[in-house]
Amino acid sequence: MAQDYISVKIVGPGSQPEDPDGLAADFDNMPDEMHTYSAPILPEPEDTKGLDQALQHAALLQQALDQCDINSANNPAIELDQLDRQNREFFDQILGEGEVGIQANGSVNAHCQESLLAGVWRVQYHRPDGVVYKDTVEVGAIPNLVKHHGFNGAQANIAPN
Repeated sequence: MAQDYISVKIVGPGSQPEDPDGLAADFDNMPDEMHTYSAPILPEPEDTKGLDQALQHAALLQQALDQCDINSANNPAIELDQLDRQNREFFDQILGEGEVGIQANGSVNAHCQESLLAGVWRVQYHRPDGVVYKDTVEVGAIPNLVKHHGFNGAQANIAPN
C-alpha cells in the first residue's frame, strides 16, 4: 500500500545552506503581535443608569450606519458636545479606538480617530491651544474635514508636465 506524503519546504534564518561566496539568507523578524478586532467591554444593561444620553447617541450612530451613502458629499455627523463626562466616557468605550488617526493643522485644527468600526470617525476640532471646541462622530469613508480640505493647495505643488 502506497503512503501519501507531503513536501515540506522550510524557510527562515538558518534553514538554507550558505552560498559558496559566504552569503546567507537574511530575514527580518516577524512582528511579535497582531492587532485584531476585539469588541469593547460594555457594562451590563442594569449598570447603565445615568447613561441615557450615550445610549441615545448610540442609537443615532446606528441610524447613521443604516443610512450611510459613501457617495454623499457630506458624512452624517453626530454632535457629542452636550454629553457630560460619564456619558462621554461610556460613548468612548462604545466606539473604541481603531488604527487610523488623522491630524489636521492649519486653517482648521482637528484630530480624527477611526473607531473600532471601519468608517466611524471621532472628530475633535480644537483651538491652537489644544482645547476642544467641537466633538463629533461621523460615518463615512473619510472624515468631512479630509474630504473637503485635504487637498487644499495641492494643485500649486504639482509640477507641470
